[in-house]
Amino acid sequence: MGQANNPGVVSGNGHDDDLCPECDAFRRGAGGHRSLIEDAEQDFAGHGPSRYVRRYSCVTCGAAWQYEHDRKKPNLGWSLKPEAESA
Repeated sequence: MGQANNPGVVSGNGHDDDLCPECDAFRRGAGGHRSLIEDAEQDFAGHGPSRYVRRYSCVTCGAAWQYEHDRKKPNLGWSLKPEAESA
């Protein structure tokens, strides 16, 4: 998949203590994370290419990440998925 790029700080989700150093740095706004692999993608029909969600997981610590893009909501982006959702 290549290296994921992080546009900014990601809020925590209750399992921050379990993050590997690279995930922790990525969450804090560091650019890139080489250990993320894409698990799934979802394009929303009827919305064109302006809305999609990509899900990733870290091969080092297992953290579940999500990238959401929506041209109508520019504040979206990277987030850590809560433990209950990542199972």
